[in-house]
Amino acid sequence: MLGMVEVHKEQFTGVQTKREEIITSSARWESVWQEIVSNRSPKPARPSVDFSSHALVFIARGETPDACRSIAINRVEVDRGQFDVFVDDIRAPMSCSCPPVVVNPVHVVAVARVASAATFHYRSVTEGPECK
Repeated sequence: MLGMVEVHKEQFTGVQTKREEIITSSARWESVWQEIVSNRSPKPARPSVDFSSHALVFIARGETPDACRSIAINRVEVDRGQFDVFVDDIRAPMSCSCPPVVVNPVHVVAVARVASAATFHYRSVTEGPECK
């Protein structure tokens, strides 16, 4: 398992579609960052990354009308020269009432730059206490 550092995680972003990507350049990171913060004003500064030694793993869940949904990169491994990215698609227990608010969750982590391609593995996870 590779060590990873969280770069950005947010529910309310400008990313409208489900996506997954390995980002290996500052120019591409700038483009993705501008999309993430496209719904904000003023726009926060882009987190800096040393792309000579690190790559970013970016996932976006896409637009969903369930504020109880989020997404998280659980771990990243390397297998046969590519990243294996394990992603949790998270929801609070169904007994919980969630506001019908549209969210666009994203998660970005930095890992050692040892590959440039990836396979993404998703699992559904229920997280948190039951609601009454």
